[in-house]
Amino acid sequence: MKRGLLFFLSATAGLLCLAGLSQSQPQYPPQIPRPIPRPIDPLRPVPFHSDGRSGWRLAIPGNHPLATPAIADGKLYIGGGFGSHEFYSFDAISGRSDWIYHTADDGPTAAVVENGEIAFNTESCELEILTTRGRPIWKKWLGDPLMSMPAMADGSVYMAFPDSRGRGTYYLAAFDLSGGREIWRSALPSEIITAPVIEGDKIYASTVGGILVAFNRRDGTRIWEDQRNATSAPALWNGQTFFSRREAVASPQAGTQQTELMASRAAAAPSAPPVELRDTQHNSDYRDYATRAQT
Repeated sequence: MKRGLLFFLSATAGLLCLAGLSQSQPQYPPQIPRPIPRPIDPLRPVPFHSDGRSGWRLAIPGNHPLATPAIADGKLYIGGGFGSHEFYSFDAISGRSDWIYHTADDGPTAAVVENGEIAFNTESCELEILTTRGRPIWKKWLGDPLMSMPAMADGSVYMAFPDSRGRGTYYLAAFDLSGGREIWRSALPSEIITAPVIEGDKIYASTVGGILVAFNRRDGTRIWEDQRNATSAPALWNGQTFFSRREAVASPQAGTQQTELMASRAAAAPSAPPVELRDTQHNSDYRDYATRAQT
């Protein structure tokens, strides 16, 4: 009995001694403490200086193509791109993130801002109105797809959309900015390019089929419609409607050459001949769809 007890005590002491020695000896290789990496904030602005210019830049998550930002009262507003569900507000001077709004539908477009309210639409259906603090006011399902952006003035927001649940007719409509009530709608020949353009009491648009159209923006009455092979949204200045237009030119060497040039017409007249700015004419091979199909 005594021998067994002595053996047990000596074995225990030996184990404790070995444990103490193993803890006191250095580990090979030594375990160097490593700091826990912190995730990089993708919305953190990075200052830059280049060619005498300075500013900030940041990466919008998702790597989607982005629409043009809107800037108002020192803030920058931009959607996360087609395929995203985010709409962002940044301080325009510092790049600091103010807020992020998450849309139910994807593809927030470029926005317009007026009197503390933001209007934009998503690619697959909805017109949305937010405050400049990122709080939703209202949204409305219009049609699928929405390929242009809204315009806004004097408490109304204007948007082109297809009647995708009906006959597929395209419309330009005006909505009350405070609650979304439809004020009027007028039929369009087809989808429009970029956005409606407001000038005074009229609203203008160019369709993807090249038609220029003008409406009274108070009641939606069509003022004039003019097929001019337009390839851009119109720009209004000094009583004239300026636009780019396509033109096919016969060439002995290349056959038919697609070109573009700037033109204008009187903004108010129901029927007015265009004035073409021939010095602006240039080849536009990207519009030669037959050639593109062969390459």
